[in-house]
Amino acid sequence: LKLIKNLHDAVEIEFYLKKLSELTGASLSVLVKKMNLVADNNIKQTRKILKPTKVARHEFNRRDEQFFLKQIFAIGLKYPHLRTVLNNLYDEYLNDCTTKIKQYLLGQKIEFTPEVADQLSEIEIIADQMKNADDERVLLLGFLRDIENIKLQDEFENLSRALVLAIDSEKSDEEKNLNLAVNELKKDLNLIKKTSARDDFAGLFKLWEKRKNAN
Repeated sequence: LKLIKNLHDAVEIEFYLKKLSELTGASLSVLVKKMNLVADNNIKQTRKILKPTKVARHEFNRRDEQFFLKQIFAIGLKYPHLRTVLNNLYDEYLNDCTTKIKQYLLGQKIEFTPEVADQLSEIEIIADQMKNADDERVLLLGFLRDIENIKLQDEFENLSRALVLAIDSEKSDEEKNLNLAVNELKKDLNLIKKTSARDDFAGLFKLWEKRKNAN
């Protein structure tokens, strides 16, 4: 109720209250009455708790993919004209909850679970606290490049380990297939590592085009 009261859109407030009513069995009128009793200082405290820690981007390591995903979704929420770029966010990188958030931002109908509602509330707070960027498109593409780098590196390491095992086990057919896959991933990683705002993320778009053609 604290989070719902903190939303700015009346339609969103009504939507989440109805969902909360369905989940709890409490009537809508009771929930509205209870929500209106929530003190403003409690809302401020909730915002403070959920406020993302301000840490320089270079301090994040490979395991911070959730951080990057939340930033990507927050930019999509704050800047609707950029949401179509989310079509390039690979579904294989997402779980059930983040897939639904992506679909929601792209205007698709989804089933709102408590987890999705919680994540969207947090993403809205992150978006609300974002300062207007000089070029929000560059910011979004930078985060998308970061998530691609994390995921491709993970896949590269997993396949490399599998390749070593295949070589040790003298499984020539498996070794050949894995070797091809590892070399292909090397190319993809090189594309991502070399791409930047200076070349308008050319490598990132090449990777997306390659993936689209493969599908």
